[in-house]
Amino acid sequence: MASITTENMIIKGLSIQHPISGVLNKSLVIISPGLISFSNLKQDSSIIVWDYTKDYMLASDYSLSIAPNGNNLDRIDVIYAKPNTLIRSGVNVCSLDFSVIQGTPALSPLASTYIDGWAFLGIILVPGLYPSINKQIYIKSKNISSESITLAQTSDEWINLIKQNINTWTSDTLYLEDQIIRNGTLLYRCKVSHGSPTLFSTNQSYYWESIAGIPESSDCESCFVEETETSNGVDYVVTYLITYNQGEEIRVAVSSYILE
Repeated sequence: MASITTENMIIKGLSIQHPISGVLNKSLVIISPGLISFSNLKQDSSIIVWDYTKDYMLASDYSLSIAPNGNNLDRIDVIYAKPNTLIRSGVNVCSLDFSVIQGTPALSPLASTYIDGWAFLGIILVPGLYPSINKQIYIKSKNISSESITLAQTSDEWINLIKQNINTWTSDTLYLEDQIIRNGTLLYRCKVSHGSPTLFSTNQSYYWESIAGIPESSDCESCFVEETETSNGVDYVVTYLITYNQGEEIRVAVSSYILE
């Protein structure tokens, strides 16, 4: 299977949402209606998953089951879209199918390996011993509504972008290890991937570490720099968050990837 690149695949909608009935169907998530199309119609003979000359559509809400988690530790599942070549909505329109790839339960769970050729839609944190009365899943969808439009990304690319944005902490939100948030006048780095509780102070020392005061610049993007570094003969691009504490510059490595 050839890689999907941001130059050719466009995803509209297909957002991951909690079911309207909530508690009654908490082992389900809903995929909103949407469309996958291609801006580059030059067909590569190595592409065996998608036909670039066709659109792929989900016409109505799609219910997707989430497997129970019998482990005490949390896991992160990844949701993908793929073609359903058996059902067509028209001459040049095909239907979509969806898969949930289960992650491995861990103290700080990670998203599973990207499946080449499928369209990444988002991730779900499934708590340990889910489902139970006081448990819920935490959704982080690539698109936030049925009207959102984005280019294709791998799960790793998308997660790295999340880690390069600083947002104010909120409850009932999926936070990933090494993600930076602001709460009050301080910046914090997430130590363990988790779904946030009602209060920031709940298990604060377990989930978060304070790294600095709020950056002097109000433009968060200007607080990040990328530098090339070499370790054991391998070149990496490392993204640093630049913050300030009483005028002293503090550099925090947020993410990295191998330079090809």
